[in-house]
Amino acid sequence: FAGVSHFNKVTFKEFKYHKPFTVYIPSHRKILPSSALNGRGTLIPARVFDKTGLFDQKLMPQYGADFDFSMRAAKAGFRTLISYDAIVYGDTEETGAGKPFMKQSVGKFLKSYLNPYSQTSYRMWAAFVWRHGYKILFPFTYSLVLTKLFTSYHKNNAK
Repeated sequence: FAGVSHFNKVTFKEFKYHKPFTVYIPSHRKILPSSALNGRGTLIPARVFDKTGLFDQKLMPQYGADFDFSMRAAKAGFRTLISYDAIVYGDTEETGAGKPFMKQSVGKFLKSYLNPYSQTSYRMWAAFVWRHGYKILFPFTYSLVLTKLFTSYHKNNAK
């Protein structure tokens, strides 16, 4: 994760500074604003929690709560920044259940929609789209997000 330059509230497409899963280039070392922050390696002053509240462990017990929290913090007036000097390593094989870009059976992928701890949890995405999208467009945007998850799975597992 290397930051989100901006975020489309209709399509929920993230525009990232750096392409995911590509080699880090040290010349990118700088601090940049990010529309959303990943939870790993994120430092949060206590006053942000005082004003924003806590992570939503009920609707987003594992995935989405970090982006949701940082986007709520930004709406509350806090700056959300990333530093390319702070490198955090993670093992996506160990934490990637339900991720559409991983090789997995159709059954396992479909079950991930019912799993509240999955990145493809229908409940998590409904809460996220409702909070951060345009409410009048919720049915359209939510359908689009679910379609993109299925399309991503198919593209990466049909090979």
